[in-house]
Amino acid sequence: MKQLRCALVGADTLLMECAQTLLDRGHMIVSVAAGSERVATWAAGAGFAVHAADDLDVFANSIRSNSIDYLFAITHLKLLPPSVVTAASRMAINFHDGLLPGYAGLNTPVWGILRGEAEWGVTWHRIDEGVDTGDVLIQRRFAIADGETSLSLNTRNFEEALDSFGDLLDLIEADSIAPIAHDCSAPTTSFRRADRPDGMLDFTQSAVDVDRIVRALHFGPHPNPVAAAVVWSPLAAVIVGTSDVVEQATNATPGTVLAASDMGLTVACADAAVVLGDLRWMDGTRCSATQFLSATGVAVGNMLPQLSDDQRQWFAAHPLAK
Repeated sequence: MKQLRCALVGADTLLMECAQTLLDRGHMIVSVAAGSERVATWAAGAGFAVHAADDLDVFANSIRSNSIDYLFAITHLKLLPPSVVTAASRMAINFHDGLLPGYAGLNTPVWGILRGEAEWGVTWHRIDEGVDTGDVLIQRRFAIADGETSLSLNTRNFEEALDSFGDLLDLIEADSIAPIAHDCSAPTTSFRRADRPDGMLDFTQSAVDVDRIVRALHFGPHPNPVAAAVVWSPLAAVIVGTSDVVEQATNATPGTVLAASDMGLTVACADAAVVLGDLRWMDGTRCSATQFLSATGVAVGNMLPQLSDDQRQWFAAHPLAK
């Protein structure tokens, strides 16, 4: 087996784990473009040539001058310029945390949960000039579990990405990669960095839809790059971390507070109710359901204020951060 000369670009742990897989299989990592201080520190400590991910002209020259076979973009969330893409002699390959061609671009697990997808997956694909439009090299599919959040789905993506990277290397080492062009007849959406749900919970929706918003915007201890799920009133607002659908139907008007307890805030939706838990003030400090009601002046049995159309449009343009 020929030893592969590789370059990597990215900003997160997955890059480092895939790098170790390359080394364990006897391949060489020559150059790394680091998109974070953590990756830069790791790469320097491992003895690799380190470049800044925002100085890609120098990185491209390094790839060419060191006769790199493969460039792997792993957790690099910006388009690479043609000078970098074409620098590797064999191929430039990107990891994508969704199934292509249906879900291209950024934060795709969020949108998959919001749209109620039953299946998810990860993709390794060839890099071309478009946003995740290059030929598919390998995909992994799996069912989305009940109650899946962005935190849990991203964790599963990480596991499948690392495992499928070994499968990708099997194909590369055997010189048996068979790129698959995207099905142009399949529906495709490319999500931009600016494409973000506003996160403001609308209880005129079904309980399932409200629950999806909370789960899609739950990133646990990790940075939230999208928006927070929020219950709003003119006097106070809280970030919602968890939700559970109360299956029995309720005749209460949507937005009516049905209960406030240690379990959370129970609110009527269009068809049922949700229990909203792990409440926090906007500064991140914990908040109980009763504290929130006290701050808003809303009692159990009363309705939470509804956002006006103008207010919702404003929050759509200015989503509240985690």
